[in-house]
Amino acid sequence: MDPLNAPSVVPAPRTELDPAVPSKHSLLNEETFKTKFATLLSNFNSTVVTTLEENRDARDMVVNVPELQAAGQLLPHQTYVAQRIIDTNISRDLPDHISYLTQSRRLVLFQPNNKHLIKDTTELETEFHRVMTYGGWITEFTRLADGTKLNGWGHVNVSYDPTMPGHVAVEYVQCGHLIFDVTVKDIQQAPLVAQVYEVTTVDLYNMAQDYGFDLEVTAQLMEQLENVQNNSSMLTMNETNRIYRSFFKEKGKVYASWFSQALQKYLKVPEEFFNGAAQQMAEMPTPDPLNPTMVAEPVLKWVPIPATEYPYYFYLNRITEREPIIGTLGRATLDFYTQEAASTIWSSFVNGCTEAANVMWSPENPDLDAPVAPKQLTFIVEHGKLWNTPMRAFSAPYPPATLPNALEMLRTQNAEDTNNVSFATNNRKDTRKTATELEMAQQQDTVMSTISVTAWATCLGKIWNAAWTIIQAEALQGKIVFCADEQGQNNLQLIGADYKLIPAGTTDYVERMEKMASMQSDMPIVMPTAAGPAFLEEYLRMKYPQNAETFITPLKQQAQQGQQVVEVLSTLLQQAVTDESGQNLRPEWQAHAQELAKLGIKAGPAQPQMNETPNPTQDPAAGPA
Repeated sequence: MDPLNAPSVVPAPRTELDPAVPSKHSLLNEETFKTKFATLLSNFNSTVVTTLEENRDARDMVVNVPELQAAGQLLPHQTYVAQRIIDTNISRDLPDHISYLTQSRRLVLFQPNNKHLIKDTTELETEFHRVMTYGGWITEFTRLADGTKLNGWGHVNVSYDPTMPGHVAVEYVQCGHLIFDVTVKDIQQAPLVAQVYEVTTVDLYNMAQDYGFDLEVTAQLMEQLENVQNNSSMLTMNETNRIYRSFFKEKGKVYASWFSQALQKYLKVPEEFFNGAAQQMAEMPTPDPLNPTMVAEPVLKWVPIPATEYPYYFYLNRITEREPIIGTLGRATLDFYTQEAASTIWSSFVNGCTEAANVMWSPENPDLDAPVAPKQLTFIVEHGKLWNTPMRAFSAPYPPATLPNALEMLRTQNAEDTNNVSFATNNRKDTRKTATELEMAQQQDTVMSTISVTAWATCLGKIWNAAWTIIQAEALQGKIVFCADEQGQNNLQLIGADYKLIPAGTTDYVERMEKMASMQSDMPIVMPTAAGPAFLEEYLRMKYPQNAETFITPLKQQAQQGQQVVEVLSTLLQQAVTDESGQNLRPEWQAHAQELAKLGIKAGPAQPQMNETPNPTQDPAAGPA
C-alpha cells in the first residue's frame, strides 16, 4: 500500500463492550490489578524463580572444599573435583548461534509480497544490517542463547528507542525478570505480564525523568530506597528495590503501567502502549469561519498505532509436544545427573589415589592378650626415627583403572546426546579412525549444527519482523535516514512496500557450510593448479570473514614479489638470448622460440650472415640464397 495514499480511517464509536469506565473485573481497575498482580507474582516466584536459581548453581558448581571438610562430608585429605558438563555443553552450542548472526553479510532477507513491484532488496538488507548492529548488539543475543540453553527458555524485549540508529533496541531480559502466567503456551496468551527492574536511588531518579513517574509516589519510594541503602543489614536487593513495568490486554489493546509492589501504588497509571508503529490517516481540517463555502482538502498525518502484542519474544531450547513455556527443558535439567555422576567418579578416583599413597603402620606381632588392646595413635612418623617394636607398613589399594574409562564413557554418551557426533568419535577408546569415519563425523556435525539453529532462526524471524515494524514507520516519517539518496531523501516507495523478513542465516549459513565442506575436499586438487591462489583467497574470505584480509594481504604481497622477480629475470633472459640489436634471437636459441615467446621474449628469427667464401654447391651467378 502506498503510504502517501492511505485511506481515511475514522475511529469506531464506543459501544457497551468498551465502556469509558472500566468494570470491577477489568485490569484498568486499580484494586483488581493489585489483586491479580499479587497472585501472579506469588505463583511465578514459587514455581519458577527457585528452579532458575538451582539451574545457575548447578552450572557454576562452586564447591567450598574447606567447608565440606569442616562439616565432616570430606576427610581432611580429600577433595571434590567438579566436572562442569552443563557449562561445557552450553559453550559448545553458542558458536553456532553467534556464527549464524555474524558470518553473513546481512541479517535478513527482504521478501516482497508483490515481487513485480520490488525486485531488488539489496539496499534494504544493507541498511537494516547497519541500524541493527549497533554497539553491544551481539551481547544481547549471546545472553539470550546462553540463558535459553541453561534454563530451556529465554526472552528479549523489542522496543522503540529513539537513542538507537534505527530507533529500535533488542534487550535481553534475564530469566526470572519477566513474570507471566506459568500455564501459557505463548506469551501473547498471558492476560498480564510484568518486567522486573531492580533500581537504586540513581536509577529511580533517571527513570522518573524519562518516563514521567508520579512525583509523590516517586518521593515515597525514594525515601524507602535511601533507608535501605543506609541500613548496613539490608545490602541485598529486596522488594523495595524492585519496580515493575506491567502490560495487560483489554479489548485487543495493550496497556502499560509502572507499579511498586512495596508501596502498592502506581508510579505511572496504565495507558495505551505505543511501540513505535504508526500509520498515515486523512484528517479533515477545521473549516474557516470567514470562508465557509471553501472546500477543505484532507490532510495526511502520521498517527501512532496502539500495540496489540507484548514486546517480548521467546526462544525455546527444544520444540517438543510439551506446550507450556516453562515446560521446555534446558541443559541444567538434562545434564544434571550426568554432571553429578562424572564429578563423583573423578573425585573418587583422585581421593582413592591420595588414600593409596598414604603409608600406615601396624604392629608386626600384636599381643592380643595384653590388658590394653592395640590402638592407632595420632602422632607423626618422623624421618630417620625407629620403632621400638617390629612394625608392618600397609596402605589402601589404588582405585580400579576403569574409573577414568567410565568417566570417558559418560562424556562420550553426553556428547552424542547433545549432537556432538564428531566430538564423540574423536574421544573413543580406539584412536585408529579411518578417513571415511572422520569425514562422516564432520558431515554429521555440520548437519546437527544446522538442525540446532532451526529454533534459533524461528525466534530471530519474530524479532526482526517486530523491529522492522518500528524501523519502517520511522523511515517513512523521515525520523531516521534509511535507504536515502544523495540529497538525503529516503526512498519511500522501496521502504513502504509490504515485506516478509526471513533470517539470512537460514539460507546464507547453510549454503556457506556446504560450500566450505566442498572446498575443503577439493582443495588438494585445485591448489597445485593456476586457480589455486584465487581458490585459497575465496576460502579464507568464507571461513574467516572478520580476519580474511589479514591472511590474504601477505599472499598478495608474495604474488607481487614473485611477479617482480619474473619481470627482472625476463629482462635478463631477453638480453641473453638476443643478438647485439636485441631484436633477433641468437641461432642457438632459435629452436626454443615458442617457449621464449610464452615467457614474454619478443624477438625475431636469427638473420642469415653473408659468407666471404661462396658455397661450392651454390651457383655464384644466382646470388645469395
